[in-house]
Amino acid sequence: MHLAGESVDGGLAHELLDHDDTVATEVERFNALGAGCEERFRDAFG
Repeated sequence: MHLAGESVDGGLAHELLDHDDTVATEVERFNALGAGCEERFRDAFG
């Protein structure tokens, strides 16, 4: 029983780490898009 619990906890921790990586990537992508949009907005509306 204890070994199964460890396995589940390890899997959950690994999933959370993967999720954090995904969120960081999405945030970076969003920031890059935001910067690009801001530049285009300035170009268009001065």
